[in-house]
Amino acid sequence: MLLLGLLILIASILGTITGFGTSTIMMPVLMFYYPTAEVLFFVSIIHWFNALWRLILFRKGFDLKLVMSFGLVGMIAAYFGAKTFFIVDEVLIRKSIAGFLFAYAVFLGLNPKFKISFNYFTGSIGGALSGFVAGIFGMGGAIRGAFLSAFNLPKAIYLANSALLLILIDSSRLYSYFQEGLKLDNLLGLSYIDLLVCVLVSFAGVQAGKMIVDKIPQDKFRIGIALFLLVIAVKLFL
Repeated sequence: MLLLGLLILIASILGTITGFGTSTIMMPVLMFYYPTAEVLFFVSIIHWFNALWRLILFRKGFDLKLVMSFGLVGMIAAYFGAKTFFIVDEVLIRKSIAGFLFAYAVFLGLNPKFKISFNYFTGSIGGALSGFVAGIFGMGGAIRGAFLSAFNLPKAIYLANSALLLILIDSSRLYSYFQEGLKLDNLLGLSYIDLLVCVLVSFAGVQAGKMIVDKIPQDKFRIGIALFLLVIAVKLFL
């Protein structure tokens, strides 16, 4: 339980700084010890609460247009992605996602001023891809981060809307997992008290992450996103 709490704390801090990555850090580690379906379900719960804490702490940066396009489409895509998890060739999709993220991170590093104009179409495309990937692997945040960073949003807006979008997408896939028969009973061998402690630890991580974000200059923030995307791409290749 101590090691699990430490993993949640570290993942929550990094996830708050970048707006994604919580599940990407937790999933590979936990999958060494527990069944994939249980890990996906547990990480989804922690992911949802992480988003809730971020939503509260960064609540001043909402953009309704972004949420309506990116979020609603992502919510629908996440539901179908979660259904697809049970039949998909996950290795092929993971490698494809890794290739995309690697290429994008390198491109962004070489073109730091690159920007995609945000509109309902580009927002919907980003929401569909990130939602679908989140449903399959529980790791759609990297795709979401790639699209949101391409819009070159101020960090407060980026993090606030990323959190709300995550809640919408995670709510959809959690509902789908429940439909497929996944339950909280004996999840990873944890009691309900253990699960509550995990949720509280995630709040501590998000709070610590916010303190770090407040000290990061805006021009360095996007570079940090690109570097983290590159790390995730390499990890997915392995």
